[in-house]
Amino acid sequence: MENAQNDFRSQYKAEADAFMSAIETDKRLVKQDVMGSLAHCAMLGEYGVIDQAEAESLKAALSQIFFEISEDKLKVEGAPNLFAFFDAELEKRLGAVSQKLNLGRSFADRMALDLRMYVRESVEEVNSLLKALVLQLCEISGVGCRMLMPAYTHGRKAAPTTLAHTLMSYAEKFMRDIERLIDAEKRANFMPLGAMTGTGTLLPISRKRVAEILKFPAVTQNGQDAVSDRDFVVEYIAACALILSHVSTLADDFSRYSSEEYGYFYLSDAFNKTCKSSPVKVNPTALELLRARAARANGALAAVFTALKGAPGNAADMTECLPPLFAAEDAVKESVGILLPLLYEIAFDEARMQKGVADGFTTAGDLTTYLTEKGMLPADAYRMTADIIACCRENNKRLDTLPYETYAAFSNLFETDINQLMRPKNAVRFRRHEGDPGEGAVKNEIRHLKHRLLRLLPDPKG
Repeated sequence: MENAQNDFRSQYKAEADAFMSAIETDKRLVKQDVMGSLAHCAMLGEYGVIDQAEAESLKAALSQIFFEISEDKLKVEGAPNLFAFFDAELEKRLGAVSQKLNLGRSFADRMALDLRMYVRESVEEVNSLLKALVLQLCEISGVGCRMLMPAYTHGRKAAPTTLAHTLMSYAEKFMRDIERLIDAEKRANFMPLGAMTGTGTLLPISRKRVAEILKFPAVTQNGQDAVSDRDFVVEYIAACALILSHVSTLADDFSRYSSEEYGYFYLSDAFNKTCKSSPVKVNPTALELLRARAARANGALAAVFTALKGAPGNAADMTECLPPLFAAEDAVKESVGILLPLLYEIAFDEARMQKGVADGFTTAGDLTTYLTEKGMLPADAYRMTADIIACCRENNKRLDTLPYETYAAFSNLFETDINQLMRPKNAVRFRRHEGDPGEGAVKNEIRHLKHRLLRLLPDPKG
């Protein structure tokens, strides 16, 4: 009976240990933890908390451990969490002196620091991808300023626009994503180490010195908040969710525009798959996956809200922020990473887009505007436009090919310029306000957006 109880205890102890282990999750923070430890160690030596010789030996051992991990000579395993792994590894190499590295810090503020550093670096990496994506959209738009295509509202053709104006609408979305990530980084950019479990330490440490070494502009101002704050993680994941929502919108539109019914866009074969049931049917598989990928960040956002309920000083439940954080980050990097070559390889059928904008009475709104500018009441102008479109359908005409005499029969307000004004090309050309699809307006938008982008994310070489 006693042996059976011991076996049962051993089994559930092993299961409990596995459940409480975080090493497979938080080992992704190796780089951040080593950098934080090196900065903390340097500060301890500079401020006399430990001897300089001890600080140097600790830093050398940390650097060697990181090198071995980077070279895959040392596996991060065999410990309940990343911090216990490093502490055990240092003790193997240096003995009892290794314990001095944790003077003035705890697992709680150590996790808070690693998490903030990780988010900072991730923002930089994701924004680098988004910057490349925005610049690519600007480049394509620069040559698509005169390529006409119809705009769509409610899934139906609306007024004429251009390829450039359509693509720049996505560029504007991704620009806002860049700004949101930068804004989220501001909240992450406070150094929490030294808060301990929330109430600080009596040791003569310098939190500002650690912040200076790690390039944090400031330290956290309340210890309990420092080791319980996950707001910046939520903001980061929320920004990722919006990025993927915008990617999903673009993928949905591109999937439709590349269909046989539209034929405006052509994807490289690398991003399509032939249907197994029909050799003539090609599926835009990459776009379909991009369209659905937004669900991952939405799920991560819901998960991280549950992890927000942790108490100050609890590094274990702060670890629960990591899986949703990593899931959202990976989904964004993967999605934007595949979208870049997809855009690079995409081709546009200008003739099909031109036909698409010519069919469907896309300048009907301009016809109504023309009549109201001549003095007709809006309701009357709307009804007359409907009557003229009905006439076009009966006679197989477009608004720009309907004879002037027919227009004149409807109203003496029409002048001989009406056919020219009803041409989609002219409808676009005369739209010159900021934000309009006219060539000059779009080129100004591209210049302005590039200026904003380079101001937010300057080129490393200046």
